[in-house]
Amino acid sequence: MTSGRASFTKAEREYVKRLVRKLSFQRLTDRAIVQWLHVEKEIDLNRSTISKMRVQVEKEATKWYVRIRESGSRYVAINK
Repeated sequence: MTSGRASFTKAEREYVKRLVRKLSFQRLTDRAIVQWLHVEKEIDLNRSTISKMRVQVEKEATKWYVRIRESGSRYVAINK
């Protein structure tokens, strides 16, 4: 799996995204993530791609948190 191809399959993108999420939680820098992916998984991506993935993961997490927070408010309002 390398970035030399035109694109990844959906399953490959999800796999890489999960790896980036896991490594971001470990507080690795984008550069360290690029190196880890290259050495450990033989996946060649550039730093800007990793950065975009990290931002996307953060947006998804924010949406999830807001949705959970709002659903709790609705529950309280309904039961009040």
